[in-house]
Amino acid sequence: MGGMFAGILISVVAPLVIYYKDAEGNQVVNSTNVTVLAGIFSACAIVTYLLCYKLCTERVVLKQKEKSGEKNSVLKSLGEIVGSRALLGVILSALLLLLASLMSQGLNNYLYADYFKNTTALSMSAMLQLPVMLLLAMVSTKLAVKFGKRECGIVGMLLSGGMYVLIGILHITNVWVYIGLVFVAMIGMSFFTMQCFALVTDVIDDKEVLTGKRDDGTIYGIYSFSRKIGQALAGGMSGWALAMIGYDELAVAQTEQVATGIYNVTTFFPGIVYLLGAAVLFFVYPLSRKRVESNAAELARRHNG
Repeated sequence: MGGMFAGILISVVAPLVIYYKDAEGNQVVNSTNVTVLAGIFSACAIVTYLLCYKLCTERVVLKQKEKSGEKNSVLKSLGEIVGSRALLGVILSALLLLLASLMSQGLNNYLYADYFKNTTALSMSAMLQLPVMLLLAMVSTKLAVKFGKRECGIVGMLLSGGMYVLIGILHITNVWVYIGLVFVAMIGMSFFTMQCFALVTDVIDDKEVLTGKRDDGTIYGIYSFSRKIGQALAGGMSGWALAMIGYDELAVAQTEQVATGIYNVTTFFPGIVYLLGAAVLFFVYPLSRKRVESNAAELARRHNG
């Protein structure tokens, strides 16, 4: 949640600082301001990392486990975890979420500058993420408890995917209509973004029920590493997409064909990928609300018995 707020702040402030309008009305990047702003954000990152390190206190004391005669093989443990359908489902769905959302975020700068020619609207679009998060923070847990995290995630991804495909088909030219429809699309993906880490806990519980062993650190480590791979891929794909479209980084203004290509990729790509994410949750990820509740009851019985 904190990372989301930081992302919104950057998305709102950066376009207002780094872009200026030339005599012909084109949105042009001020390279000096980009460098200065990057330096400021980097310094802030270092300070906040140091504050996190200094101000955190470890209060959890782990009990020393009794040594057993049987040695646990690392490869065997990894094999059991990687072979988990639940873990595979949550990793694939998280990767697709990252690919879609980060690809869209990466291309938004070009979409608003070269297609809509309105970078102020980019800041407004980013600012709309705040009410979406605040709204979902109040209701997401209640919805997940009532209907299930998997079930709500499927609906959210379907909503986002369907809206982005619709936006692509309509080929909207009014930036404010576009922002309004994207606002609706953000609700679905933001819900799953808030819940995807909670799915990892369900995977850990399911693994303990099936094998009798609880591998919190290993499962979370695999999931976290997979997300880093997704973030790296998404960052590279934005550049590859622009190259395929024919984007000319030296040109002051892009051709109409390139601007249309940016619009199509920014809308159809996340739309299709979000729909694939919903399919993964439905067909691959097996932990429905009923099974999660069953696992919780079984673990409570074992731990209390």
